[in-house]
Amino acid sequence: MQEDPPEKPTKSPLFNLEETCAYLKVGRTSIHKLVKKQFITPINPVPGRTTFLKSDLDNFINSRKA
Repeated sequence: MQEDPPEKPTKSPLFNLEETCAYLKVGRTSIHKLVKKQFITPINPVPGRTTFLKSDLDNFINSRKA
């Protein structure tokens, strides 16, 4: 019997570190620098797992366009 493929996840407003890198088109080191300089703020809904709100990333992108 063949298993059904996993369902596609719903669009989450939370991005993990890898998704954040892809969204901002930068590497992990750059993300860490942006956090250190407080340009973006991580949230940790699960301890040990850093996530970012998409809306915060969008605000950062829009602030850099000016």
